[in-house]
Amino acid sequence: MKKGGSIVLVVAIGVAVSFLVFRKWYGELTYDNDKPLLSEVSNGNEAIVNCTMPSLISSQRSRSESNVTANLDAGYNALVSGDKSKLLDFLFLLRTHPSPHEFMVHKLLSANYSEQRILLDALSLEDENLRFSVLNGLFHESTPQAVDLALDIVKKHHFSNTAIEVEALLIEQSYQMDNSSHIADIARLLNLRSAQAYKKEEIAQHMEALLQHQNQDIQIQAIAGITLYGTQLSLVSAIEKLLFQPDLALRRAAIKAMYSVEASWLHSNLIHEVEHIAENQSQENSLQELAKDLIHFHGL
Repeated sequence: MKKGGSIVLVVAIGVAVSFLVFRKWYGELTYDNDKPLLSEVSNGNEAIVNCTMPSLISSQRSRSESNVTANLDAGYNALVSGDKSKLLDFLFLLRTHPSPHEFMVHKLLSANYSEQRILLDALSLEDENLRFSVLNGLFHESTPQAVDLALDIVKKHHFSNTAIEVEALLIEQSYQMDNSSHIADIARLLNLRSAQAYKKEEIAQHMEALLQHQNQDIQIQAIAGITLYGTQLSLVSAIEKLLFQPDLALRRAAIKAMYSVEASWLHSNLIHEVEHIAENQSQENSLQELAKDLIHFHGL
């Protein structure tokens, strides 16, 4: 009995010790919820790697972007200093930049005139979507210098895939502008695009709105735009507005627009005014000759 009792006692002690060891181990395991699980530490330092990996990737990305910008700046400096052999290198580096249009906008606005010409020439070799992004970025800078550069891009660069977006952008920007010369320039650019324009109705409506400006250049571009994009009715209305103005340039623009009006749309008030101009010896000579030619053209 004593021997059997000893065996039972030893087993009981062993069970108790095992329970205490398990309890201590489990308590340590669950003590801190922020510590990695056992499966995470089973491969040495894997959990540490998992914790530091996002910051490591972010740091590497930041260094990579800094290197790209530094290399691109070096390529830009070489290009604008007159080394044309660096053009292709510059364009390649530009495409690796995380935000190439922002880089170009920044450089264009901080460059002198000759450097701007070099950059605009380089931009003409770039992807059309990038050119449009640069154009959009310059317009949204809203400064006179930025708008001048944007209009220069529209004048000198060809847009085909983004032509609709360019037209919409020009119309939108024109409505938001206060600078009369920029408004007139945009109207002129839209008129030059008449052969391939997509948004003809929107442009016609825009030109009718521009006619209300009390600015000679804007009104001349507006009636030219209505001639290109508008209806006969809207054109006759524009002619009525400008033909009776004292400003000779506006009257001349109105008479020129009448060449595009069908004779049946020319009502008596317009005809009488043109005849008066043609017969009035005190009128400016070129305006008088223009009126006479119009009468002959329409057989009035």
